[in-house]
Amino acid sequence: MKLVETKNFEKSSTIHEEIFSSIGQTKKDFREKAPLLEGVILKELILNEICIGYILYRHEKNSNELKLLWMGVIDKYRGGGAGRFLLDDAIKYARVKKCKYVRVVTRDRFKSALKLYKALGFETEDILEDEISRKYLLVLKLL
Repeated sequence: MKLVETKNFEKSSTIHEEIFSSIGQTKKDFREKAPLLEGVILKELILNEICIGYILYRHEKNSNELKLLWMGVIDKYRGGGAGRFLLDDAIKYARVKKCKYVRVVTRDRFKSALKLYKALGFETEDILEDEISRKYLLVLKLL
């Protein structure tokens, strides 16, 4: 597996839709929101020349935190360490930028993601309810 930084939001929007269509996310949602964010970094996860997932994160200037915005791995490639590979890269980047925190929001329906975040040391900062499901605001404190 290897990570490739890209600015090709169109290509990544296809992967986004494949991963998140079950919750109503579309290519349009990704294409319209992701490129507008200042300081956003998009990386695709490549295995045997195939994009199997991606991660999108953001570090704002003069901020001590990294925000994980979107991350996903295509179903048939889950369970083989791809999610951990993506998160390890984001955490490494946060340390290089001297961030004190990595923050992410996930939903209770993404049980494997929640389990992975917890395994990597993320702690629950808050739990919110909305019309869709329960959302967990998680934080990883970096030393």
